[in-house]
Amino acid sequence: MTLSKENIAVIDKILLKKYGLIYRDIRMEILDHLASELEISEGTFDEKISEFMASKKDFIHKTNQLLTQQHSKNGLQQVAKTVFSLPFVLLYAIATFAFYYGVSFYGKDWFLTYFDILPIVIPAPLSLIELYTLFTSKRRLYTFSLVGSFNMIFMIYLFLVIHLVRKADAIYAVAVFSFFMTLSLAYYYSYWIAVKQHTKKLI
Repeated sequence: MTLSKENIAVIDKILLKKYGLIYRDIRMEILDHLASELEISEGTFDEKISEFMASKKDFIHKTNQLLTQQHSKNGLQQVAKTVFSLPFVLLYAIATFAFYYGVSFYGKDWFLTYFDILPIVIPAPLSLIELYTLFTSKRRLYTFSLVGSFNMIFMIYLFLVIHLVRKADAIYAVAVFSFFMTLSLAYYYSYWIAVKQHTKKLI
């Protein structure tokens, strides 16, 4: 059996509407497997589709659960991989030196006035874009899990660490602030890498 684009669209719609596979990347992986298996079966698409999809109910649910767990785990792993990478360490060292020089020259009040909220402001545009995609058909779990992992850390900074930065001595405040500042910049790079790797996987 040869599947047309319309046939593929029907399977995609069933996975979305009937089985609740809202993340496009997971849906595409499962759809690819189902389409390959359906193509080697006898009969026409209209004759086979209902029975075939019903027979794959357990497979769809189990694979969806497995891929969801895998992508969620990958998000945390990517954050850890980013933090322990050489470029991150170098950028952190440069940021620490630059901000400490600024604090030494202009004072801590200057630093707190202009910079302490930056680790929250810088990631905001990308986070808002990802939030928007959750309400569209283009939502993707592999980016959502990465964004969620990073934003969990940024929220820790906003609700806890920023207060410590404001009260700590200059050298400690700069060291902690520079880490989150570096992380906010690395956030964009990690997102780009995740998209690039996933795109390459689909080719």
